[in-house]
Amino acid sequence: MRSQRDQRGDNFDVRLTPQFEDRLIQAVLVQVRTQLGREVSKAVIDQIKPMLEAIMATAAELQAKMDALKAEVARNTDIDASIKQALDGNTALVADLKTQIEALKAAGAGAVTQEQLDALDTQAGDTLTVLQNNNNDLAAKVTQGTPAA
Repeated sequence: MRSQRDQRGDNFDVRLTPQFEDRLIQAVLVQVRTQLGREVSKAVIDQIKPMLEAIMATAAELQAKMDALKAEVARNTDIDASIKQALDGNTALVADLKTQIEALKAAGAGAVTQEQLDALDTQAGDTLTVLQNNNNDLAAKVTQGTPAA
């Protein structure tokens, strides 16, 4: 049997090897013999063994579902991080543009040259293009994280 903790340390991933399953079944049979205080007949063992195997199969199914859930949470976490990064980038672009506009306003109308206005216009166009691309990327990430209807 192998146990691991995830990054947060609060989830366990347990895998049972076939050898461990066999030892577990044998240990349960020994415990049954001990509790009964006598040898257990082959008929009783034959009745108990399928129940134990069913428990093990159920554990394997639960493990598969937990693995799928863990993968989905990791995928959604990656998508959320990408969305946050894009939004943070958008905020920085707008803040930088705002700072430049404020600087031009503070310089006064007479001090602003056509070259500065052209540069600001170019930067605004570039910023708009980046924002549009980020919005397209965000839409793709959200679509990627949304199950099909």
